[in-house]
Amino acid sequence: MPQHLKGTIVALALLLAAYTVLVSWFSWVDEKANFVQNLKTITELEARAVDNYFVHLEGDLRDLSAEMTLGGDRIDLNHAYQIVKRYKANHDEVYNVTLIRPDGEILLTAKNAPGTVHVTLANEASFIGYLDDLKAGQTLGIGQPLLAVVSKAVIVPVRIAIRDSAGKLAYILSANLPHEHLRSFWKEAPVTTTAAIGLMRDNGFLLSRYPVPGSLGLEKIYGEPRTGALINHLRTQQFPESGYVQGPSSLDGPDFLNAFRRLPSYPVTVFVAMPMTEVRAAWMARVQSTYAAVFLLLAGGYAAFKYATRRQMASDLERKRMDEAREAFAQRLRQSEERFRHFFEENSSVQLIMDPISGIIEDANQAAVAYYGYPREQLVGMLISHINTLSPERLAQERLNALHESRNYFQFEHRLASGDLRDVEVHSTPIQSHDGARLLSIVHDVTDRNLAQKRLRQVLDEQKAILNNDLIGIVTTLNRTIVWANPAFEHMLGYQAGELKGVSTRVNYPSDEAYEALGTAAYPVLAAGKVFRSQIEHVRKDGQHIWLDVSGEMLGQGSGQSLWGFVDITARVLGAEKIDTLMRQQKAILNNELVGIMTARERTIEWANPAFETMFGYAPGELVGVPVRNGYCSDEAYETFGKNAYATIALGQSYRTEFEYLRKDGSRFFADVSGSVLSASTGESLWCFIDVTERKRIELEINQLAFYDTLTALPNRRLLLDRLSQAMAANRRSERHGAVMFLDLDNFKSLNDVHGHDVGDLLLLEVADRLKGCVRQIDTVSRFGGDEFVVLLGDLSADKAESMVLAKSIAEKIRAKLAEPYVLTINTPGQPASTVTHRCSASIGVRVFASNGLGRDEILKSADAAMYQAKDGGRNAVRFCE
Repeated sequence: MPQHLKGTIVALALLLAAYTVLVSWFSWVDEKANFVQNLKTITELEARAVDNYFVHLEGDLRDLSAEMTLGGDRIDLNHAYQIVKRYKANHDEVYNVTLIRPDGEILLTAKNAPGTVHVTLANEASFIGYLDDLKAGQTLGIGQPLLAVVSKAVIVPVRIAIRDSAGKLAYILSANLPHEHLRSFWKEAPVTTTAAIGLMRDNGFLLSRYPVPGSLGLEKIYGEPRTGALINHLRTQQFPESGYVQGPSSLDGPDFLNAFRRLPSYPVTVFVAMPMTEVRAAWMARVQSTYAAVFLLLAGGYAAFKYATRRQMASDLERKRMDEAREAFAQRLRQSEERFRHFFEENSSVQLIMDPISGIIEDANQAAVAYYGYPREQLVGMLISHINTLSPERLAQERLNALHESRNYFQFEHRLASGDLRDVEVHSTPIQSHDGARLLSIVHDVTDRNLAQKRLRQVLDEQKAILNNDLIGIVTTLNRTIVWANPAFEHMLGYQAGELKGVSTRVNYPSDEAYEALGTAAYPVLAAGKVFRSQIEHVRKDGQHIWLDVSGEMLGQGSGQSLWGFVDITARVLGAEKIDTLMRQQKAILNNELVGIMTARERTIEWANPAFETMFGYAPGELVGVPVRNGYCSDEAYETFGKNAYATIALGQSYRTEFEYLRKDGSRFFADVSGSVLSASTGESLWCFIDVTERKRIELEINQLAFYDTLTALPNRRLLLDRLSQAMAANRRSERHGAVMFLDLDNFKSLNDVHGHDVGDLLLLEVADRLKGCVRQIDTVSRFGGDEFVVLLGDLSADKAESMVLAKSIAEKIRAKLAEPYVLTINTPGQPASTVTHRCSASIGVRVFASNGLGRDEILKSADAAMYQAKDGGRNAVRFCE
């Protein structure tokens, strides 16, 4: 057989093999990219959850340290023991809480009172490392795991520094977490059936991992730093934010695909380790059919080759005919090359061939010309950086990644000739040409897919926020049996979460007649595809009757399920005199005017309903794009609400409170406001407002009349007795002392007799102001009656003698302040203002008390008796009742 015919057959076989390799490579690149993307999504979600937990834990530890140091730089160890013990009791996930001196001595734990612990951490590696981190400026330390000697539990210490007023390290507060608690974040994740999820410090020590090899003990897993591709990659790349790396794992084996994500707030990395055998198995399942077809083609080609060889050996005399046959074969080969070129040119997928070093586009198919909008002569020879929006430096690195096959799947933003920006997926692989390696890139436009996914997530988030609102009860039923109820409906009817599922709606009606009547009226309307609305009476679980505004409609043709919305209107229905108001409110609810609703992003209003615009005094559409700061009474109020509300809704929870707001005209009002996140990715949130100004005004007036003196606005006798009871209870808990001062003004009657009661009232007002200026905000100044005042001091000292010294100092300060001259201005209508100068002192009786069994009346009586001793002793004096 002629050599050139053999060469042609071999070339065809090689071309087929190359095609097979190319298809296999693209499928391998795509399969591996899918695994990488899935693993990165998992690490992103887990990293957010763990980071949020550590942020909250840090906040808890700072609150504990602040509570311990309320009395000054030196911590009361008995008081601190009660604080950490209470915190441990309320946080089962915490193994223990310890207070440590800077030299490593453990002062107390939540399980051991002061003086019962004789352990030092001075030589413990994790503690020494934390002290080094403090010198470097780090405040919160997540230490490497410790293995308990007896229980064999693996403990992760989380520590913060407590500094004195001079900024010097005074104490260290540590919350010790069992590694099982950290493992619970991902133990139930489906991916753990084939891969491992874990948390790693920068020094290679694992904080948690699931699953772990059954053949290794906890000391081996958590007591030694890990080695392998992941930690080596993190260190050489200086701990990047996220990424993936393939290589050996010291715990599992030689070939693993590791995706990782660094916590946003702490030097800890979440990782997922997937065996490459899983990736290859998925890829092999994908390309089996391709290999089978190639095998059949090769087998057929081989048989044809053998047959042609035998024919050629038997027919040398037909050389001329074979020459013609070779020419025909050459023609078919050229046609094959043309078909290959045609495949590249006419393929509907955008394809580019470029120089991996310079980034110059050397060839582009017709689909690329049509997609990018450039003429072929302009597109060929163009730098890829003219199309790709990444920086030239970043693009050069990505081309090298594709050339060395360390990464072949990318997501970019490409700029078209029209200036439009489009999201694309790019599969880029190296191919060899006569003058070196080139990159073949296949580009797919995924802009519409990304927008659809984003919109789907937004719709789902909006639906979740609506269904979980705190104002409207929502229920789905099938055959008048509850399939699902939101928390607002469960709370409305007095049931626990999930308790109503599967329960007949009959239990909510006061009688069988009412149940049947609603069904007769509602279901024909629903069957006609219309919305049913009515007001009905329901019975709560505790037997209380309530009135509800209800609306319902069918969920879908043939599903049999219906959706119902409920608003509690009991207060309006029970007030017969408010029937007209009830009807207007019902109409307002149906027209979406009862509740002000708005959506915001980055604390800027994106949409508001008419009720919200009216509530804040704005014209329709005027609020769109306006910062929500305009609705707050001050910068402090704006910051306070943002801090409290957004910390709650960031956890996926609803936030509800009552807050004071500012209308466009400057007037103020109170609103019951609730909110939740619509989309975690976009930061969009939904907020509902109900005006409660009138209710707040009535509550304030009632509270003022019941608990405050009408002249001085000081707490009256009733409020004083309540605060005294609270102070006595606080003393029992803290083992500290308090004090009661009973004051009576000297020579007050003479002022009333000479100048009248109006001037006497002016003096009482001035006395009230001076008393408030002499005590702390936590103390209480009360007008007991007439010219008698009582001052309540709390949280003095655990030592009685020291408490008496403090009380005497404050009493003397009050006596001296009240003895200063009073200049009282009298304003009489129609006459010039006049002044009265008066000198007045006070007799003060003091009783220091603790948790010694004395009642409120005994404390007040003893202070009153001491006050009379001061009067009998010449007035303008302070006397103590022992």
